[in-house]
This record gives sequence, C-alpha cells and structure tokens, in this order.
Amino acid sequence: MTNFNKKLASALAVVTLFTCASSTCLTASASNFIGDVNNDNRVDNNDVNLLQRYVVYKDVSINRGNADINGDGNVNIADVVSLQKMTNNNRGSSISCTSKNNTLLSKGQQLTSPDGKYFAIMQKDGNFVVYYKTPVKNIVIWATYTQNNPGAYLALQQDGNLVVYNSSSRWIWQSKTSNRPFSDYILSLGNDGILRLRRKKDGRQLWSSPNNYPNLISQAQSRVKARHQYSSIDEAAKDFIIAYNGMSVNQNREYGAGIVKVGNKYTFNHIVWGPVRNSVNGELGDDNWNEINSSDAVAYVHTHGKVWNGDKANLVFSPDDMNVVDDSDHLQYAYLGNEHGDVYRYKKNSTHYSYNDYRNNGLASGDLIATYPQYSYLYSNDTSFRQNNNPGIYRLG
Repeated sequence: MTNFNKKLASALAVVTLFTCASSTCLTASASNFIGDVNNDNRVDNNDVNLLQRYVVYKDVSINRGNADINGDGNVNIADVVSLQKMTNNNRGSSISCTSKNNTLLSKGQQLTSPDGKYFAIMQKDGNFVVYYKTPVKNIVIWATYTQNNPGAYLALQQDGNLVVYNSSSRWIWQSKTSNRPFSDYILSLGNDGILRLRRKKDGRQLWSSPNNYPNLISQAQSRVKARHQYSSIDEAAKDFIIAYNGMSVNQNREYGAGIVKVGNKYTFNHIVWGPVRNSVNGELGDDNWNEINSSDAVAYVHTHGKVWNGDKANLVFSPDDMNVVDDSDHLQYAYLGNEHGDVYRYKKNSTHYSYNDYRNNGLASGDLIATYPQYSYLYSNDTSFRQNNNPGIYRLG
C-alpha cells in the first residue's frame, strides 16, 4: 500500500488540468529540455554519460521523453552521439511535446541557442522573453509582453499551439497555430535569435518569432550611404552609430564620417574605416581624416571598436579626438560610439578629461547623448566595404 501511495502521489504531482487555448490539456514532465535525461534542467556531460550507460547496460533510469535526440523514434547509440555533439556545441536546447503529452516551461527555465549568444526564458513576472547576451546587459529581442502575471508558464501543446497561461490556467498569449492533428512538435532557438516551432516528423515550420535588429541596422546603413538629410547633427551622428558601431565592435576597427550642412539639413561626406585594432595601431589614419575633415564639415562621428587589452579608456574620447575639433576652424562637434553602445558628443573647446580621469574616477569628456547596446553587439555587415586589414574610404554619391 505504501508503494501504491507513493506512485499515486508522484502521478498527481505531474498531472494538472488547465483551461486551454484549444481543445488540448496538459501534462507536465519533470524536465522539458531535449537531452536532459537526468531531469536536472541542464544538458551537459552528465546526461551524455547517463544516456550512454542506459543504451549499453540498461541498468539506470532516464527521462526517455528527452532521450530521442535525433527524433527518429528510438533511443540508441545514435542519440548518444547526437547528445555529445550538442554538449560540445555550447548546448543549444529545445523543448518538445508528443501526440500524447504536452510540455511546460516554468519560471526560470530557459532555452539557449547553440552558440550560447541568445536565450529565451520564462520569467517570474510571466513574460516569455528572448534575450541577446552582451557584456553590458541582456538585450530584449522579442517578448510575449505578458508581464505582471507571476506564476504564468509556457505550454507547447500536442495540437501545435504555443501558449502562455496565467496562474489561473487561462491563456494570455498564443502562437495561434492550434487545431492541428495531434503530433510531435519542437520549439528551438537558433543562432539568429529566432524561436521556431516545427512539426517534428517533417520539419514543417508553424511559427517563428521576429528578430528585427539586423533589418533596422541595414536600414540605417542605407540611409547613411544614400546621404539622407537629417534635421540635426545629433540625429545624423546617432544614425551613423546605429549603422556601423556593430561592425566596428565585431571587426575591432574604427569607422568614421564627416557631417556636412546642406541648406538647413545635415548629411555625410565620406565613410572611412581603419585597420584592425591592436596595441600598435588601429586608428583611422591621416588619409582618412583628411577625407572626412573637409572644409564644409561641421562635425565628425567615429567609432572605437572593442575595448582591447582590458583598457576601458577606449570607451571615451582620446585627446587627439578632441584636439581635432579644438584646432579646426570649421568643426564644431565630435561624436564617439563605443563598445557599450554609448554615444558621446564633444563640443569645441569643452573641458578635457584624461584617460586616467576616466580610469580612476569615471570622468569622461563630452556629453552622453544616447546608449544603444543593441546596435553595438548585433550588426549587419555592409558589403560595400572591403573586409580586410587595410583602411579605406567609401565615397558617397
């Protein structure tokens, strides 16, 4: 009787009825991650070793629902090999459901992309969010916007619907892919930051989340190269940072442009870029400066690329950056985009702070006018530029 009661208690612990967004109701398993055969909500070498022992000796217990790594309907040595590749590839993760059981993602549980740069998490406030990881902050790529619902959870249902339910088991968001034949479905997060819901047997995609940042960056690049006319110098400089700071950080080279006045509007003269940065060189170079520092330029904008050798001084204006403006008879402002996505503006003859002032006391020259971390780490390559170590000039128009 004691064993029966224990089994009954275990069964009741994993079965719950819900008010559904479709005809389907849910069964929660101990773990919802493909590859997590030991139910510890992680996918690592411990799972590989346990699955291998299960396949070879059959003398251990596993979560078979998470063990069919390659989705062929069997659990065998091929799944061990697939799981080994998964753990060696920075553990991308997914959740899946079968035609008989649905899967839940509870607060704090998450999916990761294979390269580890993105993760999707069911937050304790009830919001399901895709983030991009950066050294500064995690950037929101997409969300269900179901916050202010503590206790909410995500359900992947066997009718093909992806649903967020509140703590009262009423749906508050759904992918609207229900009313399909009961089948096996899988939700995964790609290296592009996009969630994809697919039918397992044929890979047919039912739904995907957007990642609009690469498009927004490409649009900014198009505006800059088309000599879009901006209403202010600040607006032009910030659009340039959005367009090219991500390339600058990822390639670790400086990009720059001169800002000229046309009537009562502002646009760019040329875009220039320098060699890959290292401890010896990496600045734009004299030839490039001469191009963007034309006599009709009223300001210049440039990026610094990555912080290298751990020196945070690369995040702020150098003395030369400011002297170019102070010594000029036509430049009024300098703009800087750094790895953190900060946009600084220096006005002619303003106070100079040294690198040590910043290193020791956090004092930076100029004014912080914007912060765009999402445009520093996410980027869209502009194929107009040669991707090599040599500086160059892109002539607009």
